[in-house]
Amino acid sequence: MSACPQCGTEIPANGTYCPDCGQSASNSKRVPASGRDRILAAISYFFIPAVIFIFLHPFKRIHFIRFHAFQSLFTWIAMVAVAGVIKAVSMLLLLIPSFGPLITFLLLILYGLAGPILLLLLIAKATMSEEFELLIIGHIAQKQAGNL
Repeated sequence: MSACPQCGTEIPANGTYCPDCGQSASNSKRVPASGRDRILAAISYFFIPAVIFIFLHPFKRIHFIRFHAFQSLFTWIAMVAVAGVIKAVSMLLLLIPSFGPLITFLLLILYGLAGPILLLLLIAKATMSEEFELLIIGHIAQKQAGNL
């Protein structure tokens, strides 16, 4: 995120002038996330706060929080979609005698561990002031966070 050198307001990634004071963005600098921003970005991975942070005025202007809120929201949507696919595949696998239930059990264990581990990784990256982008979701979240 870039900040205006004159007033400190965040400047969008594709912006050339500060939206508040009109100062040129060519002199803008990268502002590290504050402790409060890091905590709020980490909290956004619990889904409900992500939705709140996207729409509430004081938070939606901070790119770091906004990026993590969008990435959280898109990650949760992807996890629900993957759970639906796993449910459909497991129903088909249960039709296979003997190996079907075993493969279904292993698939559910793998998914049950991967989801929380992914969220813990993202929370850790947010608390370390990193804008860690997931493969596809991170790019989409970065674009959405840039649109104010």
